Amino acid sequence: MLSCGGYPTSIPPTNHPYMNSPLIIEQGNRRIASLFGVSIKSFSPTPSLMAVHQLTWRATASGLEDEMILAEALATLVADEEAVEIELTSSYHGSSIHMITAKLTRSGPAQKALANIGKENLQVILAELVTRLDEANIIHFRLDQSDLISGILTLSQPGGQATVKGQTKIQVYPGQDPLEEAQITINNAIKASN
Repeated sequence: MLSCGGYPTSIPPTNHPYMNSPLIIEQGNRRIASLFGVSIKSFSPTPSLMAVHQLTWRATASGLEDEMILAEALATLVADEEAVEIELTSSYHGSSIHMITAKLTRSGPAQKALANIGKENLQVILAELVTRLDEANIIHFRLDQSDLISGILTLSQPGGQATVKGQTKIQVYPGQDPLEEAQITINNAIKASN
């Protein structure tokens, strides 16, 4: 026995089983950590299928347009009025514009809002995923702004008409293929869409 400031202490153990790392047992696609032959934790080597990290929509309304109509359309698209922000700023030439942003930072609501784009649009995004996925694991897409205000969801290309820019960040962990994770995410959204 040792003494530390008048209090008796014992020598720290050097080789007890509880100080050893747990034994990892592979069972199919799951791993089970075992200590003393008793399962202490069960975990999957891959994270859950909620691979959407966040979803963001951005739109611009000129000073002549009603920004509230566009904000309402974005709120409907993400199913959350609280997620929509409107910022009044000025353009390069000095005229007033409104920057409308809808951002979901929680995985579950972001995954549900991704499904709101619609099955057909998601299938197009899936088919074009190689060109839409960037090196930061973000999938980019646009909706026609006029159609969105009318309640119609139409994928659009950058160019002449006004668009609402959408992007979703995909959670990718070490050892995972970003394209494969993006495909799984879009397929899950297709299954969840009506």
